[in-house]
Amino acid sequence: PMLPVAHALLDEGHQVTFLGYAETTAKLAKLVPGARMATFKESLNLKNKDMIKIIQKIPYGASQIFTNFAILMINNIVGGPIALSAKAMLEDIKPDVLCVSYIYPIHYALAESLGVPVVGVGWASPSFLTTQLDLPWSTEPHIGTIHARSELFKSPVLMLENCLVRMLSFVFLRVGSLVNSVFRYRIGHPDPLEPWEFDTVLQHPMVAMTLPELTAGMPSLVSPYTFMVGILDHPGLGGSSIAKSDDAERIMAWLDAKKAEGKDVFYFAFGSEVFVDDKMAQFLANAFRDSGLTVLWANKAKPNVALPDSVLYTKFA
Repeated sequence: PMLPVAHALLDEGHQVTFLGYAETTAKLAKLVPGARMATFKESLNLKNKDMIKIIQKIPYGASQIFTNFAILMINNIVGGPIALSAKAMLEDIKPDVLCVSYIYPIHYALAESLGVPVVGVGWASPSFLTTQLDLPWSTEPHIGTIHARSELFKSPVLMLENCLVRMLSFVFLRVGSLVNSVFRYRIGHPDPLEPWEFDTVLQHPMVAMTLPELTAGMPSLVSPYTFMVGILDHPGLGGSSIAKSDDAERIMAWLDAKKAEGKDVFYFAFGSEVFVDDKMAQFLANAFRDSGLTVLWANKAKPNVALPDSVLYTKFA
């Protein structure tokens, strides 16, 4: 979401600087060549293959608790170290406005500590805000569940399980707030104690790449300063984004061919982090073959199994 905004600012004659890890700024330099890049000295070392595999093997019952813990702590796990690295760089850059991702409240605190106006930019409805605004015993499905709200009301056992996980998530949220206060102190915020760190997000302007009718659950990102603007794009991007696949031309040619054949295409992906082992890959390949589906499969690594002709594999961007 930052990319079309950056291009629009450059068109208006503003200077734009991206702060990030080398892996990210290298991509951004190609997508927004008119912007400056400021790279952290540290390396982005979050994509640990072994750790992801361990997480994937967690049984569903325990994974509900893990997900509610991890999502609520991501501000501290990811956002906190970034804020510490960025402070000195921002003091040198002296920006007029700091644009941040609204999933990291500590970045808002960083702007406040530097006396710089801050705007949150992002997409969709951040589910962790829904978790905060709902009471812990709410009947809304928690953020790690596979069950819909209608299923919860049909099963007392599922409803009880959902409520118990929500109560735990409330505890995790409070622990996260305590750790967030430590980071606020370390970046020199004048008011380090912030019992509800996500309130900071709603106290500043927010540009959300969504529409009110597309949000779900509690109206978690609505405040007087929230602007839901739908999908943003810019001609300078030429249809590209930081997540665009290197296979884009080959994929489009394949899709055009399937359209000419009158075939529907099923897009299949687990996202940017999940690793599919050989056993699961074979299971999926067999399922695609038996179903007769025409499939575009995006995965982190090419499956080490034979794929039917109806499946086109591409590496997840």
